[in-house]
Amino acid sequence: MIPEGALANPVVFDLHQLEDTADFGRPFAHARGGIDRVIVSGEVVVEEGHLTGSRPGRIAP
Repeated sequence: MIPEGALANPVVFDLHQLEDTADFGRPFAHARGGIDRVIVSGEVVVEEGHLTGSRPGRIAP
């Protein structure tokens, strides 16, 4: 459980479905599958593996 007010950006993923597509030629390629949900600053930015368009994050100092 993440306490209310805590700084956290949880990612829900299935390690068995996650496929890393990055290599030396494409180091920033996105992984395929396995990432179901990403929450940033309390807003869902990935839902059922798809970007929602929400961009609430900020660059850490």
